[in-house]
Amino acid sequence: SKIKGGGKISTDDMTSMQMDNSSEIARLLTPYLLKIDVKDPYVREAQKLLEGWDYTQEPDSAAAAYFNGVWRNILTLAFGQKLPKEVRVEGECLNVEP
Repeated sequence: SKIKGGGKISTDDMTSMQMDNSSEIARLLTPYLLKIDVKDPYVREAQKLLEGWDYTQEPDSAAAAYFNGVWRNILTLAFGQKLPKEVRVEGECLNVEP
């Protein structure tokens, strides 16, 4: 990329970066989330949303909403109150006990 290579960034480059709504963490984690053998039919229906998802965070994307809920729960379970206050997940997470 231009940034890593020390190249100059144009206004078009900046526009492209700012308009990019893809999620790299989703791209990394989704294949693993799809390998989980989910027994609950309701949760399995939600998991199916991730199949074929392009990892974009469109406002009307059910897959993005589901992934963000899962990601929030992962953060809560993994780090709980160990993170600095300014980066902690706020609010209630359904069915998750930190």
